[in-house]
Amino acid sequence: MSTLTGNNPLHCRNLNQYFRYRVYLVLGILFFLIALFTRTNFFQKDLQFIVSDGLAYYVYLPSLLIDGDLDFSNQIMEHFPIQQVVLDPYKKTFLGYVSNKYPTGLAITLTPSFLIAHVTSLMVSYLYPSTLWMPNGFTVIYQLFNVIFIMLLGVISMMFCDRLLVNHFKIKPRAALTAISVYWIGSHYAYYYFREPFMVHIVSTFWVTLIIFQIKVILQKLKERSLNSRLLLPLSFSFFIALVCRPTNIFLIPFIGLLALKILQKGLLIRFLRLLPVLLLGVIPLLIQLFIWYSMTGSLLHYSYIGEGFNWFSPALWETLFSSLHGLFFWSPLLFVSVYGICFRFGSLPCREFLVSFLFSFGILWYLNSAWHQWWFGDSFGGRAFLELSSLFILGLAFTFDSMINATLRKRLITFTLVIIAVIFNYTLMSLYIFTKIPRGTYLF
Repeated sequence: MSTLTGNNPLHCRNLNQYFRYRVYLVLGILFFLIALFTRTNFFQKDLQFIVSDGLAYYVYLPSLLIDGDLDFSNQIMEHFPIQQVVLDPYKKTFLGYVSNKYPTGLAITLTPSFLIAHVTSLMVSYLYPSTLWMPNGFTVIYQLFNVIFIMLLGVISMMFCDRLLVNHFKIKPRAALTAISVYWIGSHYAYYYFREPFMVHIVSTFWVTLIIFQIKVILQKLKERSLNSRLLLPLSFSFFIALVCRPTNIFLIPFIGLLALKILQKGLLIRFLRLLPVLLLGVIPLLIQLFIWYSMTGSLLHYSYIGEGFNWFSPALWETLFSSLHGLFFWSPLLFVSVYGICFRFGSLPCREFLVSFLFSFGILWYLNSAWHQWWFGDSFGGRAFLELSSLFILGLAFTFDSMINATLRKRLITFTLVIIAVIFNYTLMSLYIFTKIPRGTYLF
């Protein structure tokens, strides 16, 4: 028992995988309880998780699976708060449907939990009729089932990060546990995990993390010249559903390029081409998106963000990282510790090419976010558009904490003091943001 205690988590030497997974599950449950409290007793008269842009990401499910159409008008009138004008009922497509610029990735991901919630609502409504659990897609039953599912995906994301750190980057288990827990608790990830889970980012981060983990596993198998559809088909599906969560997830191209290069180097190109017809099944999420676009606009290829776009030649590169207007490092200073870890370990990594893919991916995402016309992404809490690369930030933290195990006491104290200050800053900012004591869509100063 003494091996699981100590002055700090880095002293715990026998943190086996199942223990670490239990910790992540406990953290997920604690955040769920916090979410219930903040969305019921404290801030809302009733349970309301589906807010802001999350309404537009989610509305495909009740409209298509309950009403059997893509007309969002009744959902907007009945369930969208007047003060949250996410979808304009008077802004119609060429075919007369309410225009929805948000893609379908979150809705596709939540289909299993939504269907379970719908069947449950039908049964409960039949036995005990009440407006509290009408089978309309928005009652407490739907919200709870879907929120639990989203938060479970968040827990699984952390488990994938754990395996990536320990199994592939050879990070000590106690350092991996510390890095994941600190990032989860002390960065802007926490806000979107328990305050706005329907804001696609937690789901999108899950798919991106899964893709990175899958590619690392496939690269390991390639050393044995092993390549099969059981590995590649899930990767194909994950990649396309990530794209229809957030198109900017195209930043994963460096990882796909690394995989393609290794397949060529191992002389497995012919084998890969033979598997290609099977891999096309992974395009199903994209086909669903194309079907939605065609049904609503009459066109398979449709740019839904009409009037919005990228300033390719004048990206706000500095601002997206350091501005008080939702700059990544300004709002989440914990990530400076992550940067230190990456710089510290870059030259001594045995799998440096994988980290290089991470860095190129960050560069692509940084450029895309900075080139977007509204680079601060509305009323965000911090740099939410960078959340999909949570695995990179966790990796950097893990490098730092791993190096602290054999560091001097003075260096440890300095590092953990900075970490604690960063976490406190995150929650101070979060409290001020939630209580609208600071500006949301403009500079803090």
